[in-house]
Amino acid sequence: MGKTNLHQILYAAISTIMLLATIISCNGYKYLQLNQIEPGTLESRLSSKVSEVTDLRIEGELGQKDVEYIEMLAAESDRLYSIDLENSNMQLKSRLFAGCSTLKRVSLPKTSQELPAMLMSGCINLEEVKISEECTYIGENCFSKCTSLQTITIPENVEKLDNKVFKDCTHLRTIRVTAQTPPDCNKATFAGFDTDSCTLVVKKGCASKFRNSPGWENFGTIEEQKH
Repeated sequence: MGKTNLHQILYAAISTIMLLATIISCNGYKYLQLNQIEPGTLESRLSSKVSEVTDLRIEGELGQKDVEYIEMLAAESDRLYSIDLENSNMQLKSRLFAGCSTLKRVSLPKTSQELPAMLMSGCINLEEVKISEECTYIGENCFSKCTSLQTITIPENVEKLDNKVFKDCTHLRTIRVTAQTPPDCNKATFAGFDTDSCTLVVKKGCASKFRNSPGWENFGTIEEQKH
Protein backbone atom coordinates (compact mmCIF):
# COMPACT_ATOMS: atom_id res chain seq x y z
CA MET A 1 0.00 0.00 0.00
CA GLY A 2 1.40 3.42 -0.97
CA LYS A 3 2.12 6.18 1.54
CA THR A 4 -0.53 8.42 0.00
CA ASN A 5 -3.28 5.82 0.44
CA LEU A 6 -2.13 5.09 3.99
CA HIS A 7 -2.25 8.78 4.85
CA GLN A 8 -5.73 9.05 3.39
CA ILE A 9 -6.94 6.08 5.43
CA LEU A 10 -5.41 7.46 8.62
CA TYR A 11 -6.91 10.89 7.99
CA ALA A 12 -10.35 9.37 7.40
CA ALA A 13 -10.06 7.27 10.56
CA ILE A 14 -9.04 10.27 12.69
CA SER A 15 -11.84 12.37 11.22
CA THR A 16 -14.36 9.64 12.03
CA ILE A 17 -13.08 9.35 15.61
CA MET A 18 -13.32 13.12 16.07
CA LEU A 19 -16.86 13.12 14.72
CA LEU A 20 -17.91 10.31 17.01
CA ALA A 21 -16.27 12.06 19.97
CA THR A 22 -18.34 15.17 19.47
CA ILE A 23 -21.07 13.69 21.63
CA ILE A 24 -19.92 11.33 24.38
CA SER A 25 -22.63 9.32 26.06
CA CYS A 26 -22.27 7.68 29.46
CA ASN A 27 -24.99 6.45 31.84
CA GLY A 28 -27.61 8.66 30.27
CA TYR A 29 -25.40 11.77 30.22
CA LYS A 30 -24.35 13.21 26.89
CA TYR A 31 -21.46 15.64 26.66
CA LEU A 32 -21.00 18.02 23.75
CA GLN A 33 -18.11 20.41 23.14
CA LEU A 34 -18.42 23.13 20.51
CA ASN A 35 -15.13 24.76 19.54
CA GLN A 36 -14.32 27.90 17.57
CA ILE A 37 -17.83 29.31 17.70
CA GLU A 38 -18.24 32.50 15.68
CA PRO A 39 -20.85 35.18 16.46
CA GLY A 40 -24.33 34.21 15.30
CA THR A 41 -23.56 30.53 14.61
CA LEU A 42 -24.40 28.81 17.91
CA GLU A 43 -27.96 27.83 17.04
CA SER A 44 -26.96 26.24 13.72
CA ARG A 45 -24.10 24.36 15.40
CA LEU A 46 -26.23 23.09 18.26
CA SER A 47 -29.85 22.84 17.13
CA SER A 48 -29.69 19.31 15.70
CA LYS A 49 -28.21 17.97 18.96
CA VAL A 50 -29.92 20.15 21.54
CA SER A 51 -32.61 17.63 22.53
CA GLU A 52 -30.06 15.02 23.68
CA VAL A 53 -27.26 17.06 25.25
CA THR A 54 -27.02 17.21 29.05
CA ASP A 55 -23.47 18.57 29.47
CA LEU A 56 -22.48 21.41 27.16
CA ARG A 57 -19.16 23.20 26.65
CA ILE A 58 -18.92 26.20 24.33
CA GLU A 59 -15.69 27.89 23.24
CA GLY A 60 -15.35 30.92 20.99
CA GLU A 61 -16.96 34.26 20.28
CA LEU A 62 -20.65 34.62 21.09
CA GLY A 63 -22.80 37.52 19.91
CA GLN A 64 -26.13 38.81 21.20
CA LYS A 65 -28.10 36.31 19.11
CA ASP A 66 -26.08 33.45 20.62
CA VAL A 67 -26.63 34.73 24.16
CA GLU A 68 -30.37 34.90 23.52
CA TYR A 69 -30.26 31.31 22.25
CA ILE A 70 -28.53 30.18 25.46
CA GLU A 71 -31.22 32.01 27.45
CA MET A 72 -33.93 30.17 25.50
CA LEU A 73 -32.16 26.86 25.98
CA ALA A 74 -31.90 27.40 29.74
CA ALA A 75 -35.59 28.29 29.92
CA GLU A 76 -36.90 25.38 27.85
CA SER A 77 -34.49 22.47 28.25
CA ASP A 78 -35.36 19.69 30.69
CA ARG A 79 -32.00 17.93 30.24
CA LEU A 80 -29.30 20.60 30.59
CA TYR A 81 -27.39 19.69 33.76
CA SER A 82 -24.07 21.41 33.08
CA ILE A 83 -22.84 24.30 30.94
CA ASP A 84 -19.21 25.40 30.62
CA LEU A 85 -18.67 28.87 29.14
CA GLU A 86 -15.24 29.43 30.66
CA ASN A 87 -13.47 29.72 27.31
CA SER A 88 -16.20 31.65 25.55
CA ASN A 89 -16.15 35.40 25.03
CA MET A 90 -19.63 36.79 25.61
CA GLN A 91 -21.61 39.51 27.33
CA LEU A 92 -23.60 38.05 30.20
CA LYS A 93 -27.12 39.42 30.55
CA SER A 94 -29.52 39.73 33.44
CA ARG A 95 -31.60 36.59 34.14
CA LEU A 96 -29.62 34.55 31.59
CA PHE A 97 -30.09 31.28 33.51
CA ALA A 98 -32.85 32.40 35.89
CA GLY A 99 -35.32 29.67 36.78
CA CYS A 100 -33.42 26.85 35.04
CA SER A 101 -34.33 24.02 37.40
CA THR A 102 -32.11 21.37 35.78
CA LEU A 103 -28.73 23.13 35.98
CA LYS A 104 -26.29 21.65 38.51
CA ARG A 105 -22.93 23.00 37.33
CA VAL A 106 -22.02 26.27 35.61
CA SER A 107 -18.62 27.69 34.63
CA LEU A 108 -18.93 31.36 33.71
CA PRO A 109 -16.69 33.07 31.10
CA LYS A 110 -13.22 33.82 32.44
CA THR A 111 -13.38 37.25 30.79
CA SER A 112 -16.51 38.34 32.69
CA GLN A 113 -15.83 41.28 34.98
CA GLU A 114 -19.43 41.66 36.17
CA LEU A 115 -22.20 39.21 36.97
CA PRO A 116 -25.52 40.94 36.21
CA ALA A 117 -28.61 40.99 38.39
CA MET A 118 -30.57 37.73 38.76
CA LEU A 119 -28.11 35.85 36.53
CA MET A 120 -28.71 32.48 38.25
CA SER A 121 -31.77 33.35 40.34
CA GLY A 122 -34.08 30.42 41.02
CA CYS A 123 -31.71 27.70 39.78
CA ILE A 124 -32.95 25.42 42.54
CA ASN A 125 -30.65 22.48 41.70
CA LEU A 126 -27.45 24.47 41.19
CA GLU A 127 -24.63 22.85 43.18
CA GLU A 128 -21.47 24.29 41.66
CA VAL A 129 -20.60 27.59 40.01
CA LYS A 130 -17.20 28.84 38.86
CA ILE A 131 -16.78 32.61 38.78
CA SER A 132 -14.13 34.36 36.69
CA GLU A 133 -10.97 35.53 38.44
CA GLU A 134 -11.52 38.80 36.55
CA CYS A 135 -14.89 39.43 38.20
CA THR A 136 -15.13 42.65 40.24
CA TYR A 137 -18.89 42.94 40.82
CA ILE A 138 -21.76 40.55 41.56
CA GLY A 139 -25.21 42.00 40.91
CA GLU A 140 -28.42 42.04 42.92
CA ASN A 141 -30.16 38.68 43.39
CA CYS A 142 -27.48 37.00 41.26
CA PHE A 143 -27.76 33.67 43.12
CA SER A 144 -31.00 34.22 45.01
CA LYS A 145 -33.10 31.11 45.70
CA CYS A 146 -30.33 28.72 44.57
CA THR A 147 -31.45 26.41 47.35
CA SER A 148 -29.11 23.50 46.51
CA LEU A 149 -25.95 25.63 46.53
CA GLN A 150 -23.79 24.58 49.47
CA THR A 151 -20.42 26.16 48.75
CA ILE A 152 -19.09 29.01 46.62
CA THR A 153 -15.79 30.82 46.11
CA ILE A 154 -15.68 34.60 45.67
CA PRO A 155 -12.54 35.46 43.62
CA GLU A 156 -10.01 37.96 44.96
CA ASN A 157 -10.83 40.76 42.50
CA VAL A 158 -14.48 41.04 43.55
CA GLU A 159 -14.96 44.49 45.09
CA LYS A 160 -18.72 44.52 45.65
CA LEU A 161 -21.59 42.14 46.30
CA ASP A 162 -24.91 43.90 45.74
CA ASN A 163 -28.15 43.46 47.67
CA LYS A 164 -29.70 39.99 48.00
CA VAL A 165 -26.93 38.22 46.04
CA PHE A 166 -27.46 35.09 48.17
CA LYS A 167 -31.06 35.71 49.23
CA ASP A 168 -32.82 32.50 50.33
CA CYS A 169 -29.77 30.29 49.63
CA THR A 170 -30.97 28.17 52.52
CA HIS A 171 -28.40 25.37 52.18
CA LEU A 172 -25.30 27.53 51.71
CA ARG A 173 -22.77 26.22 54.21
CA THR A 174 -19.39 27.57 53.05
CA ILE A 175 -18.39 30.86 51.42
CA ARG A 176 -14.72 31.23 50.52
CA VAL A 177 -13.43 34.75 49.91
CA THR A 178 -9.91 34.95 48.46
CA ALA A 179 -9.54 38.75 48.64
CA GLN A 180 -7.31 40.37 51.24
CA THR A 181 -9.83 43.21 51.65
CA PRO A 182 -13.47 42.36 52.40
CA PRO A 183 -15.66 43.11 49.36
CA ASP A 184 -18.28 45.79 49.90
CA CYS A 185 -21.63 44.29 50.91
CA ASN A 186 -24.37 44.67 53.52
CA LYS A 187 -26.70 42.57 55.62
CA ALA A 188 -29.22 42.36 52.77
CA THR A 189 -26.61 40.60 50.61
CA PHE A 190 -27.20 37.48 52.71
CA ALA A 191 -30.94 37.90 53.37
CA GLY A 192 -33.10 34.86 53.87
CA PHE A 193 -30.59 32.36 55.20
CA ASP A 194 -28.93 31.86 58.56
CA THR A 195 -25.34 33.15 58.47
CA ASP A 196 -24.74 31.37 61.78
CA SER A 197 -24.99 28.05 59.92
CA CYS A 198 -22.60 29.14 57.15
CA THR A 199 -18.81 29.20 57.55
CA LEU A 200 -16.91 32.11 56.04
CA VAL A 201 -13.39 31.07 54.98
CA VAL A 202 -10.89 33.89 54.38
CA LYS A 203 -7.18 34.26 53.77
CA LYS A 204 -4.73 33.83 56.60
CA GLY A 205 -4.53 36.97 58.72
CA CYS A 206 -7.79 38.44 57.37
CA ALA A 207 -10.39 37.17 59.84
CA SER A 208 -10.39 40.32 61.96
CA LYS A 209 -10.98 42.49 58.88
CA PHE A 210 -14.11 40.53 58.01
CA ARG A 211 -15.38 40.50 61.60
CA ASN A 212 -15.35 44.29 61.51
CA SER A 213 -16.82 44.77 58.02
CA PRO A 214 -20.52 45.49 57.32
CA GLY A 215 -22.38 42.38 56.18
CA TRP A 216 -19.52 40.02 56.89
CA GLU A 217 -19.62 40.57 60.66
CA ASN A 218 -22.91 38.64 60.84
CA PHE A 219 -21.27 35.28 60.15
CA GLY A 220 -21.10 33.15 63.27
CA THR A 221 -17.97 31.31 62.11
CA ILE A 222 -15.09 32.97 60.29
CA GLU A 223 -12.11 30.73 59.61
CA GLU A 224 -8.74 31.48 58.07
CA GLN A 225 -7.18 29.26 55.42
CA LYS A 226 -4.39 27.15 56.82
CA HIS A 227 -2.10 27.83 53.87
